[in-house]
Amino acid sequence: MQLVIEKPVIAFEPAHIKPGYLFYGKHRSWDEGKAGIVTSVTDKQMIVQYYPGLANITNHFIIPAEEIAAGEWDVRWSADMSDVHCLPKDALGKGQDSPVLPDDGMESTGGKGDAGDESGGTDI
Repeated sequence: MQLVIEKPVIAFEPAHIKPGYLFYGKHRSWDEGKAGIVTSVTDKQMIVQYYPGLANITNHFIIPAEEIAAGEWDVRWSADMSDVHCLPKDALGKGQDSPVLPDDGMESTGGKGDAGDESGGTDI
């Protein structure tokens, strides 16, 4: 008979996402995503505040860690826009078939422009 069992837990990694980070999230049930700022991160959920386009009003959405792990969200985040991280990896056109990711599970654009140059800008 076992009194204590060990179970894996799905949780946000505090070293990878913090309040103040820029964030884009699109749930699979939404027509379009929303961009905002991370205002709160706990082990189980993250809160992102965004501007809905009405005067000085803000709104928020809550993202449970379990839903990201299940592949229900396309998310991108950055501390300062020099590196943009993405889940799943194919959300930025990397061609991965599955939202399950190896290693730390983060894809970074590394500050390169669309043309792959080192300028860090976007070709318009």
